[in-house]
Amino acid sequence: MNDQNQKPTIEEQYAVALSAGAQTRVVLAAGLQRERAGVQLLRLRAEYDAVRGELEQAGQIAPRGLDRARVLRQEAARLQKAELWLEAETLIVEAEAIQPRTKAQVKTAHAVILVALTSLHSARQELGILAVRMAASPKRSLEPAAALQLAGRVLDVWLDETCHKCDGTGRLGNRYAGDRERECPSCKGSGHRRDILGDSLKQTLFARDLMAELQRQVAAAAAGIKAAIHADSGPSKPMHPELARRLAELRGEQAAVD
Repeated sequence: MNDQNQKPTIEEQYAVALSAGAQTRVVLAAGLQRERAGVQLLRLRAEYDAVRGELEQAGQIAPRGLDRARVLRQEAARLQKAELWLEAETLIVEAEAIQPRTKAQVKTAHAVILVALTSLHSARQELGILAVRMAASPKRSLEPAAALQLAGRVLDVWLDETCHKCDGTGRLGNRYAGDRERECPSCKGSGHRRDILGDSLKQTLFARDLMAELQRQVAAAAAGIKAAIHADSGPSKPMHPELARRLAELRGEQAAVD
């Protein structure tokens, strides 16, 4: 969430609910969704972000320099609105001077986070099933083994699309340290790994389509959760019968567990 005054998104509400371990309306609504892969991936992203934040705060992995720089620039913009020009300029200089993580730090942080994710295995399975199904279409005709391999790479990039060579800056060399800046050869200045998936044009196009479908399903799951919460938010609007039935089943299962 970019602005602290903005209403939390469904993704953020879901992340908070999961971290609290509570059966809130958001968690219950997630259980109603038919986009099972979307919900599973939404849960994985929430877990990834939570684990990353905890490890960064504990000092176990290096924090992302771009995040710190963005916070400093936002604070500088607030100071500029208050006409505190000198203070704002100090923060801008500090933001510009932040060093990106080294390639080793980026890879280490990503690996440490992945090890701690409890929902990673099930999310990989869901995306693998989707990838094999998509690969079987006549227009793609990709081998299942290749589709599964690409599914793993797509999931890895979706969780952390930051280029591991330039740490998402798109540039190599720090001009504040006297270095000559140049375009990152790995990501070609984009700052992310999304465009370098696949070992051939056919695989790259498949990875692109799989990434798009992954994002579509996650968006559909988030929209479905939002709709289910809205349907259950007040007595003035009766809940859809199917939603009511699914919610009653889910609550019954939870009560049996408790």
